[in-house]
Amino acid sequence: MKGKDDTLMILFVTVLTVIIWLWAAGRTNDYASVNTTIRFTPPEGSSSTVTPETASIQITLSGPRSAVETAIELCRNGLDLPITATQGVLTLQDIPRLLSDLDSIRKTGAEVISSDPSTFKVDIQTMVQIEAAVEPVLENVTISGDVTVGPATVTLSIPKEIRDQLPNALTVQAVVSGSALEQLQPGVVH
Repeated sequence: MKGKDDTLMILFVTVLTVIIWLWAAGRTNDYASVNTTIRFTPPEGSSSTVTPETASIQITLSGPRSAVETAIELCRNGLDLPITATQGVLTLQDIPRLLSDLDSIRKTGAEVISSDPSTFKVDIQTMVQIEAAVEPVLENVTISGDVTVGPATVTLSIPKEIRDQLPNALTVQAVVSGSALEQLQPGVVH
């Protein structure tokens, strides 16, 4: 009977040791540095642009080994960092915190503890769309009659700051190259 009790005790101690070892392995922090690209994204549905669109960064990750490995794999494709502002120059500070707060990083269980650089300056511009009439430019051509352009108008997407400085009625020039003009037959509507 004593042999059976010893076997049960050894089995119990072994199972308990494995459980404690697995628990400790899960709680032990691992560290890794990885180079990645940050894509600065404007608010969803906005007509803003962010300059620069991307930036290279080196980050240091901390967490359980499996979490750090998952985060490293995620970083290979780059990270999208949403920008909440819609206009002006913005200095993004504490990049490690901003990256750690991303859902994609948070879901891995890893944490970004440092970055180089730790701040970025971005320029956010709100874009507006305006219609402009198209004016053809035909160099070294004698024109008889009216010149019709198709399409007669185009839609331009330009920064709001620039739009505010322009006149209300805009025109754009459509320059037809000399080589394109040489291919056209005289007297035929093109």
